[in-house]
Amino acid sequence: MCGIVRNLDGTNQSLNSVIDPVHLLCKIKPALSVSDFVGNLKSNSSRWMKERFDLPYGFGWQSGFSSFTVSESAVEPVKRYIENQQAHHQTVSFAEELKVFLEKHGIAYDPEHYLD
Repeated sequence: MCGIVRNLDGTNQSLNSVIDPVHLLCKIKPALSVSDFVGNLKSNSSRWMKERFDLPYGFGWQSGFSSFTVSESAVEPVKRYIENQQAHHQTVSFAEELKVFLEKHGIAYDPEHYLD
């Protein structure tokens, strides 16, 4: 996935996945919308997976995504957070973590579909 980020003119800073979700910290060019970047990342990584692996259950992404900006002063703590995902998600689910994060920061979401 880091190669795909580079091919999209992005700079990978941290990447970790514990099956679901994928946490990615990267810089992208201002001319590229986050939505276009994520769409291209999902499309290219799906193609890469399908070309290289014969997965009996297939491979696919959720239709949506969550994206947050990070100030330069928060990059290192966010990197540590991403690197610690395996241990972290043993105590709190991603669904609960995202819900708490959205509520803490006053971000509106649809409780029925926020994980689509």
